[in-house]
Amino acid sequence: GAAGAERAARLGRWVQFVEAHPELERPPARPWIPVGLAHYAWQLSDAGAHAEAEVRARQLLERHGESPLLHLLLARARAASGDRSAAERHLASLESGRSAEAYHYFPVDYGLLRRRGQRLLGEIREREGRLAEAERCYRRLLDQDPTDLPAALRLVCVLVQMGAYRQALDALEACPALLDQGLAELDCLGFALTLILHSTARIAPWSRRVQDRARLSPLAAQMLQRVSQWRARAPFRLSDFPELEQGIRLRG
Repeated sequence: GAAGAERAARLGRWVQFVEAHPELERPPARPWIPVGLAHYAWQLSDAGAHAEAEVRARQLLERHGESPLLHLLLARARAASGDRSAAERHLASLESGRSAEAYHYFPVDYGLLRRRGQRLLGEIREREGRLAEAERCYRRLLDQDPTDLPAALRLVCVLVQMGAYRQALDALEACPALLDQGLAELDCLGFALTLILHSTARIAPWSRRVQDRARLSPLAAQMLQRVSQWRARAPFRLSDFPELEQGIRLRG
């Protein structure tokens, strides 16, 4: 929102000030300097600017020592560049929990960082095609925090890729908060799974959800048209819905 954008802008102006006065990072170090710079790198990483976040994280690592946050940012950057082995090395360092004194002024929630790291590891395993391992990563995350919607979404997608359609539908229906996000793609996926499973008891509510979406969603409208034309072809296969089959896979 507007408040978040204003905070981000203030932090950016503060970073520019610090960079214009490099003596601020020299001993005796002011404790809020490395912490603020680390948070700025985190902000860049969350925005997808992984290359710049990586440069800043490496500078902080060299000047002030390591921290779990820096290793998370470096793991994200390495994963985004395709260097998964380096990403995993940084994730292992994150798990160690080592943190230089420079970052103790304003500690970050270590549990949160570990969960972000575990989610990234799940995504790495998913991209490698090691789907059973990815599934375990996402299930562990949901055991720790049932409200972790990104993990819930990836779990559903991995189960579909594994051909575990009934488990995928169960996982989707078990997370109403995920469905409340208003994504037509998820409603279409749930409907497709009921058709693939030929689950007559579960088709009707999913069909209604897709019909409700059809006025505003071209994907939902196209799916209803396709199903009405192909109804006699049942049972359906995932390949009958190529947009959904492509959409469940991680890009990159």
